[in-house]
Amino acid sequence: MPIPTIAACCQIHTRLGPILLAATDAGLAGVWFEGQRHHPDTTAWPRGDAHPVLRDAARQLEQFFDGRRQRFELPLDLRPDPDKAGTICARTRVRTTR
Repeated sequence: MPIPTIAACCQIHTRLGPILLAATDAGLAGVWFEGQRHHPDTTAWPRGDAHPVLRDAARQLEQFFDGRRQRFELPLDLRPDPDKAGTICARTRVRTTR
């Protein structure tokens, strides 16, 4: 399985703090809170607020935090990094309580 290459990343600001988004050409590859354990080294990743997947992810996260969205509709690229043994990719459903 090929190693996913990050095409672009960006940081968005939420009421829970800054969040880093990363995307490959195939889809959203990662979402991390600033200071989170296992936060990736992003020094070689190109910045790209205009990347279409990152724009959509930022918009949908904003809608989620505003209570206007319960389901995310984004292409995902969840290929595991071979350097991280034991990585498990799973389909997740976000549930909210209101």
